[in-house]
Amino acid sequence: MVSAKDTQKIEERIARLQNDTSFDWARKPVVQKSIAVATALAALATPVGFLYGSITGVAVAAVMFVGYFLLRAATRGVAELPNRYLDERELALRNATYVKAYQTAATLVAGLATFMLIYAISIDVADEKFAIELGFDQIQAVVWLFLGPITVIPTVTLALKGGRK
Repeated sequence: MVSAKDTQKIEERIARLQNDTSFDWARKPVVQKSIAVATALAALATPVGFLYGSITGVAVAAVMFVGYFLLRAATRGVAELPNRYLDERELALRNATYVKAYQTAATLVAGLATFMLIYAISIDVADEKFAIELGFDQIQAVVWLFLGPITVIPTVTLALKGGRK
């Protein structure tokens, strides 16, 4: 159970986030959309980075998280805040954002599954054997193939819609 003191601290932190003007530069539509696109590209590039080694993967993931936290500040945390801290317009915007984010994530997973199915069929038709060895970096690539987009899609989607001004 959350104490009254902890609740007050949370509410103060949320009030600071929603009234913060230090990220007004990132709330400009062109800047916000640019950061959103760069963050989405970094989320997609992170698994590829891990295929080139841990240092490259971590560097690309760092770019993704910097973009994510910038967008979170630029959209004033609307995608992550509990319902009681949002007005009706923000709730509607967040709900529409999550629908779009779910559709985007489902499309990515369906595309990956389709690719894997086509690849498996092509190997079977060619009568080849397929074996895969996964080291640490390859496992990281598989994990980040899902974790990166799942983490950033709602906030990126909100930023592309215009977020909260």
